[in-house]
Amino acid sequence: MTQDHQKHGALSQPGNPEKARDRSPAEGAARVPKRQRGKERVATLLAAAAAVFVDKGFEAATMTEVAFVAGAAIGSLYQFFPSKEHLAEALRRQCVDALCETLHEFAGRVALWDAPEIATRLFQTLLDFHAGHPVLAVLAEIRRPPPAVVHDIRIRLRTAIADILSLKRPDLSRPQAQAIAGAILLVMKTAGTLRAEPDPQMRHAMLDELRMMFRCYLETRIDCSALNDLRQSDAGIDNRV
Repeated sequence: MTQDHQKHGALSQPGNPEKARDRSPAEGAARVPKRQRGKERVATLLAAAAAVFVDKGFEAATMTEVAFVAGAAIGSLYQFFPSKEHLAEALRRQCVDALCETLHEFAGRVALWDAPEIATRLFQTLLDFHAGHPVLAVLAEIRRPPPAVVHDIRIRLRTAIADILSLKRPDLSRPQAQAIAGAILLVMKTAGTLRAEPDPQMRHAMLDELRMMFRCYLETRIDCSALNDLRQSDAGIDNRV
């Protein structure tokens, strides 16, 4: 039994040289709360984990620090999350759920906008979501989850974006809509990597270029007339060559 467990929830200060173990003695499955109080406790623990991961990084963060920030007993943390990996998995799932909900709300307003506005708003919505969830950058750097989990996340996000596209382009086949959604996610993944650019001016300049690229691409996929204009332009270039 770890020293943290022997103290029955007595917390070591984050600066204390005594480091709690990152894994509990028994690596079981995380407990799923059934009562509202338990759900609220889990939400508090996850919020604390996100803050600690962002502040310290995943590798340097400890379970003791997470419990301290959450104001919870270390035993309570281990009860719901046996390890940091369980916390990371839960945070990843929480972020995906939140993003799917954001996209669902976006879909409810899409009928009000034309293609250029949809492209502009979608890019900004996805960008704002990543900015509002800085733990995503930390989760992206740690060991990848099992392939089945990655596949499930991709399918959920592609489906949510494909649903938006289908509202404006009902003629799109499902595979087409899913492919466009996948391309959108790849562009936004690239946008996320720009946080590592040390030069603020260059970072903003590259982000503007990605925004323009995103808008041009999505506008042609939503607006058939824009796509036809692009095809005619490409044909003209081919003829000149």
